[in-house]
Amino acid sequence: MAKVKKPHYVDNKKFLQAMIEWKQVCNIEEKDGNPQPPVTNYIGECFLKI
Repeated sequence: MAKVKKPHYVDNKKFLQAMIEWKQVCNIEEKDGNPQPPVTNYIGECFLKI
């Protein structure tokens, strides 16, 4: 019998890629003197699942 994915499962590879992209945007905004952008919906959902 195959394992069923739990609803609280976070795909680590997708989550890491999303965090890397968000951090790159943060670094650009910081250099320009702008406030840090909010996290994406996907990252927020992952935080809730962890």
